[in-house]
Amino acid sequence: LDLHLAGQLEQAESIYHDLLKENPAHADVLCLCGVLAMQRGKEEDAVNFMQLALEIQPNNPTLILAFANILSNLKQYGDSSKWYERAVTFDRTNKYAWFNYACALQQIRKYLEALRCYEEVLKLDSQFAPAHNDMAAAHIALKQFEQAERSAKLAISIKPDYAEAHNNLGVVYKNQNRLDEAIECYQEALRCKGDYAMAMFNLGAIHFIRKDFDQASLMFRNLLEFRSEERRVGKECRSR
Repeated sequence: LDLHLAGQLEQAESIYHDLLKENPAHADVLCLCGVLAMQRGKEEDAVNFMQLALEIQPNNPTLILAFANILSNLKQYGDSSKWYERAVTFDRTNKYAWFNYACALQQIRKYLEALRCYEEVLKLDSQFAPAHNDMAAAHIALKQFEQAERSAKLAISIKPDYAEAHNNLGVVYKNQNRLDEAIECYQEALRCKGDYAMAMFNLGAIHFIRKDFDQASLMFRNLLEFRSEERRVGKECRSR
């Protein structure tokens, strides 16, 4: 486990497999193998290890939550939401389980259910800024802009440099035709996170709406340059 935590994945994997040779029904080791396989990009192995672990200990909340997290990482949000539901049934005090459950629901556009889960998160930790921010996004999707504004502002009050929350507040103001305030929000998002592509796009779109085509062009050029650089770096990483 120390090797795993230290990022020495190949060595840790070898030890885990030796342990499984001695005891193939060791649920905790199977779980660790699943997590490690996911880290190494072996997605099918990750799912298989977790399923074996859950066959041995079907009601182990740690295994259930770990499997839900793996499914979410694989973007299987419908399946992961079902496992998160099981996880919070066993432990209603785990704010991260509630939060990840809400995120999975939001990905499959079950916004009302997601909002109820975010509320559970905030009962456990009212200062958890990501829950306030993601509530804002859910309210935006439901066109509940007053509630979205309140949630985004709460996120910013807790974490002033929260770029995503500033961006969400900008989206609220844009939908309310408060364009000057929207611009300020997108600019603040970019001050917090200079390479924030969504804020670049949103700011460019506002300038375009206002027929400030020079500023719009500048934002869109910056966005394209950033995307081009992102792809170049990605190719270099894959070639190593």
